[in-house]
Amino acid sequence: MMEGLREVNPEELPQLLKCLAKYLPHSVTVHGVVNMHLRYQMTEHRIFTPSQSSSTFVLTTMNAESTSKDDKKQSVSLFWDTEKEEEETVAELLSSAPVIDWTQPVFFFACAQHLLSKVEEMKRSGRVGVGRLMPRPMIPSHLFTITRDKLPAHTPRLPEGFRLGPINTRHAQHLCSHWEYRRLSTLENYTRVLATLPGYAVYPTQGEGEAAGYSLSGAETERDSGASGEGECEAPPVAWAHLSQVNTISNVFTLEGYRRLGLGGAATLALAAHLLQEEHRVSSYVNDYNYASIKFHEHLGFTKECPLGWQMFSPRDDASCPTSTP
Repeated sequence: MMEGLREVNPEELPQLLKCLAKYLPHSVTVHGVVNMHLRYQMTEHRIFTPSQSSSTFVLTTMNAESTSKDDKKQSVSLFWDTEKEEEETVAELLSSAPVIDWTQPVFFFACAQHLLSKVEEMKRSGRVGVGRLMPRPMIPSHLFTITRDKLPAHTPRLPEGFRLGPINTRHAQHLCSHWEYRRLSTLENYTRVLATLPGYAVYPTQGEGEAAGYSLSGAETERDSGASGEGECEAPPVAWAHLSQVNTISNVFTLEGYRRLGLGGAATLALAAHLLQEEHRVSSYVNDYNYASIKFHEHLGFTKECPLGWQMFSPRDDASCPTSTP
């Protein structure tokens, strides 16, 4: 009789990270969650593995206190090696998962598409869960990554009147108000993410800044030197990018009226340089239908990798299914 899933202990995370690294890029989301626990003590996610230590199955889910009260979905990510795990075993693990209520909507977040296809088949055949949840159409996306050899020595030269620097948490509400998926989190949690994880923004200098490009080799040094402290960058930023809780570049945004100036690209490249200096894997999720974002990432030097997907399992009459990737 299978023992089911158990929550991973903190001392087990380094070994789990090594195991998941063997399966990159397909394990990118759960690998990112584990990495966030280890590097930044980000505990917004819970991590589960089977009691059998030899299994490759890993499931992660968001803590309830980290999500908005308006978001009732159960958000989970998973990975397993299809050549090592029996489908019936995986189906039983999913059905008995202590953090999934199969009578309520379940949202699979940024999972490898071939795994989502298997979960969908398991649900349709009645091998996973109970209730009347139906798999909705998968939202297709791809992982994009950039490596040190593709990163330019400097960001594109900024126009006169702008400067690039670390995100200041005093502007959290400003940034959050322009985040398409702000309903999925609380402002308090979003502010903590900005305070804990690296992020870069372009600020108007009100005529006192230099137009020179920002040295990517100095990105980490400037952030650590206190550029994000009080008294710096008083005006709200006009473009920004920051690291997410799953170790991907997130919320890349430029205010209308400041677009097509290279500002969003400058913030993204500065963040990528910071992550590479810390020996991070630099990743970004891009919806297959977001042609502008695909072009943006390719222009910056990102490479398209494995297909990922987002998929909701919900009652037939549920009209709240997402149509784009968070």
